[in-house]
Amino acid sequence: MLKHLRLLTVILFLAFTHFANADTYTHTFSAADSITAKTTTTTLSGINWSFAFVWNNKIPNIYFESTVGYHIGTNDNSAKSIRLSTIDIPGIIKSVKVKASTNLHANDTLSVLVNGALYGKNALTTNSTYYTFTGSASGKIEINFDQPQTSKAMYIQSITVEYSTIEKAAAGLSYSQNGYTAYMGQAFNAPLVNNPNNLMPISYSSSDQTAATVDPNSGDVTLVGEGTTTITATSAATDTYDAGSTSYSLTVNKQDAGLSYSIPTYSVNKGDVFATPTLTNPNGLPVNYNSSLTDVATVDQNNGNVSLVGAGMTTITASFLGDNIYKKDSALYTIVVNDPLKPFDKYIRVADASTLKAGDKLIITSYYKGLHALGEQNINGYREQVVKERDSDGSLSQIYGDGVTILTLEEGTAQGFWSLYDASNTGYLYAAGGTTSNLLNVGATRVDATISITDSLSTIAFQNQTARNILQYNGTSPRFSCYTSGQQQVQIYRKADAVLTITEAGYATISSTQPLDFSGIAGLTLYTVTSTSPEKVVLKEFSQLLVPANTAIIIKGFPGTYGIPFASTADPIQGTNLLKPTSNTTVIGDGSQYILGYDGTNVGFYHVTTGTIIAANKGYLDLSTGFGAKSFIPFDGDTTGISELKTVPTVDGQQPIYNLSGQRVDKNHKGIAIINGHKYINR
Repeated sequence: MLKHLRLLTVILFLAFTHFANADTYTHTFSAADSITAKTTTTTLSGINWSFAFVWNNKIPNIYFESTVGYHIGTNDNSAKSIRLSTIDIPGIIKSVKVKASTNLHANDTLSVLVNGALYGKNALTTNSTYYTFTGSASGKIEINFDQPQTSKAMYIQSITVEYSTIEKAAAGLSYSQNGYTAYMGQAFNAPLVNNPNNLMPISYSSSDQTAATVDPNSGDVTLVGEGTTTITATSAATDTYDAGSTSYSLTVNKQDAGLSYSIPTYSVNKGDVFATPTLTNPNGLPVNYNSSLTDVATVDQNNGNVSLVGAGMTTITASFLGDNIYKKDSALYTIVVNDPLKPFDKYIRVADASTLKAGDKLIITSYYKGLHALGEQNINGYREQVVKERDSDGSLSQIYGDGVTILTLEEGTAQGFWSLYDASNTGYLYAAGGTTSNLLNVGATRVDATISITDSLSTIAFQNQTARNILQYNGTSPRFSCYTSGQQQVQIYRKADAVLTITEAGYATISSTQPLDFSGIAGLTLYTVTSTSPEKVVLKEFSQLLVPANTAIIIKGFPGTYGIPFASTADPIQGTNLLKPTSNTTVIGDGSQYILGYDGTNVGFYHVTTGTIIAANKGYLDLSTGFGAKSFIPFDGDTTGISELKTVPTVDGQQPIYNLSGQRVDKNHKGIAIINGHKYINR
């Protein structure tokens, strides 16, 4: 029975202590140790030792002798006791061996204790001798020299300690996940650390206290701000376990503000009462409102109430600046204000002279310290006309009645030449200054001119003379006239027969009282709607590029404004098309209509409430039965969104950059950009 108990004891010891590694510490004293009578602590071969001397009389000198080590005391001034101690040697102390000696007739003893346990005691002799003391304990080592009855010198030459260290078990701390995400304003329940060995205490720390702080004792986390921090749990080493550590990453985000409008576009007539839509603001955040074009509509910055001012198109934006809890956010909708008495024409900048055709309505402009347009005739040439800035899409609009001259492009007297007809002055433009004056005038005779365009800058050269024949803008003496060179080049804007505006959604609808010709416009895909259900609207692509009058279609393309020419005739589109047109008129919603819309994420058809005005020259769905109060119907399949847009590459500053309207822009332009004939997103 006793043998079994002994065996069990050994097994349990091994189970809890694992296995021991034997090691040895040795220090042989030398003069370099610099030990004096005043030494209290010093490092000997990497271990810190404490010294304590008790003297019989006055404090003597301590010095090193090569044969016996350190000489401590004399016959007249000796030490009663010398104490050397250390706590820096780990594990189990198996033996302490000291080489020491004393003088003749001395009555000295040498003893060793470990953690208070006596390993042995021996009388010193006059010969340098190794004294070995054994035991099994861990902790503080004490080496004691004592001579309570005599007064002689003592000598110490070396110390050797044999010890064994126990390989400790891993602490085993862990978290069940490596990372967590939390949101400002929402409670975050910090995960509990897995502590299978019940190690105590556990302490906690956060690497970035601007993101989150942690209670050092409980591990409870307090969110502070956006960012990522590492929460670390640690335990100290014990006799059985190593020090432990585990951590998790915590990413702290702000919440989405959640601002939105249910309908993206409204169409009203000038003079109508506009019912301001309600902003969805689920968190009751402070919002400011802005109108992109205040001569179309103004908006109260505080409550969002809209007042119509004039015809045109404006975007109403509700903005939240962001705070410590919610992200910066905005929501917007567009108001199109129609003026039945004033056409809402669009003039698109001409970037390619080959697209010009007889019958085009043109405006001649210069962008030099503001936007200028060729205006009414005066004695010395056409005067300048300062007009409002270009629209947000780069086009010009609503220029009737502001003094800007509208020119009609006609074929010249010979192939490859053009004539510019001014109906308001019933004549053709020509260079009137001869060789001595810079003049632009109107005459009854058709005058040929060449038109070339490079980087959207136009050169119009009249052929009735060879000098002072180039139409340019003089910014010093503001006017449009004819010069040899040296003035500002002009730009040509052309009236669009029909205007197609594609928003950031990448889709639009269009209809017209005239047939439309899409054959000269790259990058557009045309669709009809073939079927509908509460779950989806099914689109069908078609390749016919001449679209008949009073036919509504869906267009997919890059965001921008496109001028669509009229066609003389067009064959009917084959197959089913459920889209209904609003050609040249508006439709008042009765609760059964759905219009194309985009909420920043989803493109599809949105239900419009009774009384909502559906804009002219668009398309809509009439789903009067079977759809109930379904607010949104998505497109079928993966047809939504703009594909194959690349981030704008690094340019060397020499490559021209254009927007979708053909205007040259600088490298800081945001949105869709054209470089070397390819479309990119410049973010």
